[in-house]
Amino acid sequence: MVDHLDGPAPSAQADKRRRRAAPAQPSLACKLDVKASDARDRARNMPLGEERAEATQQAMILENAAYMLRQFGTRAS
Repeated sequence: MVDHLDGPAPSAQADKRRRRAAPAQPSLACKLDVKASDARDRARNMPLGEERAEATQQAMILENAAYMLRQFGTRAS
């Protein structure tokens, strides 16, 4: 066993640094999921027609982008 006379053990210092870290930012996929959900809700509240179809398509594009980011493992935030 090694005594650390100058201060806390290196592992204790690392633990302290981890605790001080900023909270994790939501991932890009999570942000896209939220935007897709909002877009889907807006489209649902529209009357039937071309505008609603376009809004639904945009929501699907956002959902697909979020899915692809999760599947291909990007770490972007």
